[in-house]
Amino acid sequence: MGRPVEIPFHELVRTHWSTARTPFAEAVKDPESWAVLWRNVSGNHIPPPEPPAVDWASSMVLFVAIGTRNSGGYTVEITRLIREDDVVRVEARETRPGPRDVVTCAITEPFHAVTLPRQPDGVRFDLRLDVVVHRPRV
Repeated sequence: MGRPVEIPFHELVRTHWSTARTPFAEAVKDPESWAVLWRNVSGNHIPPPEPPAVDWASSMVLFVAIGTRNSGGYTVEITRLIREDDVVRVEARETRPGPRDVVTCAITEPFHAVTLPRQPDGVRFDLRLDVVVHRPRV
């Protein structure tokens, strides 16, 4: 077994207003697939915005969505990427509003997309989602 190596990444876009109604994660390696995914998750904008630019020669995109939530106050964030052999562990955190948090009553669909150095074909991505409840500081 190889030694685990942390992979650097950069935030591409994070929002809670989307049309990503079901939870899913996707690794995107080409502009055509990115355009389709972007169109599918930004359908609540008319016209839909252009997808954020990516240097496809050296980078790829990891996308994580947590699906529809019944209010605001929910977020998802990719927090760490660790490669070991042919697996990249994607560590992400869903934050939920606490019982006393004041949030919008609007339906939200949070997602987070990051760029990372292009990974070889055959690499598997293993998502580990940690769920935490927001606790206000007193």
